[in-house]
Amino acid sequence: MRTPFVAGNWKMNKTADAAVAFVTEIAPELNAIDGIDIAVCPPFIAIPAVAQALAGTRIGVGAQNMYYETSGAYTGEVSPAMLQGLCRYVILGHSERRALFGETDEGVNKKIFAALAHGLTPIVCVGESLAQNQAGETQAFVSGQVRAAFANLTPEQAATCVVAYEPIWAIGTGLSASAQQAEDIIRASVRDVLTDLFGDDAAQAIRIQYGGSVTEDNIADYMGQPDIDGALVGGASLKPTFIKLVRGAVAKKKKPPAAPPLGSVWKIVNVWSFFRNTMNDPLMLFLAAAVALVVLVFLQRWIHAHLHGVSLLLTGRPEWAVIVYAVVLFPGVFLHEASHWLAATLTGVRTGGVSLLPRRQPDGTLQLGYVEYYKGRTLGPFRESFIGAAPLIAGTAVILLIGYRVFAVTALADAVQTGDISTLADALAAFIATPNFFVWLYLLFAIGNAMLPSKSDRHAWPAFLLWMGALTIAAAFLTRGSDVLDGLARPVATLFGYLAIALSIAIAVDLLFMAVIALLEWLLGRVRGMSVVYGRQANEP
Repeated sequence: MRTPFVAGNWKMNKTADAAVAFVTEIAPELNAIDGIDIAVCPPFIAIPAVAQALAGTRIGVGAQNMYYETSGAYTGEVSPAMLQGLCRYVILGHSERRALFGETDEGVNKKIFAALAHGLTPIVCVGESLAQNQAGETQAFVSGQVRAAFANLTPEQAATCVVAYEPIWAIGTGLSASAQQAEDIIRASVRDVLTDLFGDDAAQAIRIQYGGSVTEDNIADYMGQPDIDGALVGGASLKPTFIKLVRGAVAKKKKPPAAPPLGSVWKIVNVWSFFRNTMNDPLMLFLAAAVALVVLVFLQRWIHAHLHGVSLLLTGRPEWAVIVYAVVLFPGVFLHEASHWLAATLTGVRTGGVSLLPRRQPDGTLQLGYVEYYKGRTLGPFRESFIGAAPLIAGTAVILLIGYRVFAVTALADAVQTGDISTLADALAAFIATPNFFVWLYLLFAIGNAMLPSKSDRHAWPAFLLWMGALTIAAAFLTRGSDVLDGLARPVATLFGYLAIALSIAIAVDLLFMAVIALLEWLLGRVRGMSVVYGRQANEP
């Protein structure tokens, strides 16, 4: 399968400073979009600064032209050697270069050889005029351009190139070839010609873009065609909406046709469709995040009990079991008590002793450390609920941060929203390929299971949610009839969507660790000939 490729041709727009400011703005969101190659092609003078600004990202940089000589007395020209190391792509044979500056098919062919010799990937532009299109000369003209441009290349060289079919009459005019029309021309005039020149394997490896008034609204139609692998975008690449355009290209990433769903598979598809359709609904996403949080809290109770049980079976002594238990969950315990202390300090509540060591309770359960604070008359229900819910807030925030910064939940959210199973599979593969994957899973486990371990913390949680609900209702009442809520709907939905996915990741991690804990408990029980009694009795073997 060919990887989709979208490139932005900025033409003679943006100063170096403006170019850097723009890519700095769009890079974080573009960088999070998986399953596609992305490039921007700024003017020559902005290439070094843009390349530096995009260093470390997945976004490539390209040039809009070059000369085929390496050096010499060619005033005003830029050689491939000068571009080498600064950019990866170079646009060659654009219709504006041909029409305004007299470039020929022969010159484009020389440029392709020069670009390949210097490690640059050519984006070779072909396309007919409106008069040629109306006269029925499109296939002959475009085929001739392709044959001339790729003359004398080997199949291996050709396979590394990109072709951009851009009907001249659709460039910057607001007009565009229909998706089917573009597909028919590309199939007959480009793909079939490349097959004739280099064989089927090389021709199938070459990516072909469509260009000509491509926007976020029509990109999906083009990407839905079997021979269109991306877009060479002009004016639409100069705006932040370029992000939406790239997402639209990923949404229609081509995949082998799937067998029609039957029986229970159809039910799964319906559930999947329902879930995908809720990705823009703040209320549904809030409910999804809330349900995920409740599930996580219930999983915590099992994990706390059985993790302590494994510790008892492993050490054979309750006082040592407490230490093992504390070490396993230490990152979460630290965050838990630190958030209690910080919340008390911020609300002006006087604190006393602090401990990070768990203590056994009379009923056999454990208290994960403590922060001592003085209630007094000035504490009040709001402060107490805020302090009690601080570990929940801090733990959820850290889970969301790890999901966003480390596991790229943005890519997972986009994949869910597109409803494309292959895109979701790519996002999950990228998730599993995260550097230090198991270290981050352990941190999620430790933090996720130290948010609400005690009864007092769980009592504070509903009170805090009631306060937040009251504030939300008040804000909605005060802003009714205005555009404020409409403006907030999208970012709020995005936040809840990311949160729901991050919490779902934490739930999946808990389920994985639960299986490991259950297996360890069974093995240790068999080896030691003991078992742990849970419930009201003390957790001792």
